[in-house]
Amino acid sequence: MQDFKSFEEFLLRSVWGVITLGAIGSIAGAVIIFVIGRIANYFKLNTVELFNAFFYRYLKSNESASNLSINQQPSEDAKYIIYAITELADLLMSTVCLTVILSTLIIISVLTGLDHPYVLACLIAGMILLINAWLHSLASLAGFIDDKIYENHKTIIKNLPATYQSWKSYLGKNAGRK
Repeated sequence: MQDFKSFEEFLLRSVWGVITLGAIGSIAGAVIIFVIGRIANYFKLNTVELFNAFFYRYLKSNESASNLSINQQPSEDAKYIIYAITELADLLMSTVCLTVILSTLIIISVLTGLDHPYVLACLIAGMILLINAWLHSLASLAGFIDDKIYENHKTIIKNLPATYQSWKSYLGKNAGRK
């Protein structure tokens, strides 16, 4: 035990001890970097195979849907509708994720205050990213709607009754029309 203390004192309190520790640390760092480099090269070569093996089910589903789409040869209108539905699903998923993260952020901040700033910072960062994705999806969906549709909607809203009593009579007149 005494030898260890004297050796520790030599390493930490003398110039030659600090130089020795620096040399040992440099050699250990070089060995670690070399080993990590070899491991990274191994995984770099096998990344595609690893990805394909891990996501095989999803890749298979994507390929089968793609082949079905090629075999069925949908019209351009159908492709447009499929894309619009996909964008709507993306918007809905972003909305759900944003709501979950915002709720979690509020609950954690109310329950713990600012006792866990790292958790709150991560939630705020995730919320900012999801707001960006949500706005992107919303803007993309808004681009689908033609200006003529907006004008038709304004005309329809303008022609609808303003009060409930006039609404009841409006429903009575238009009961047979669908």
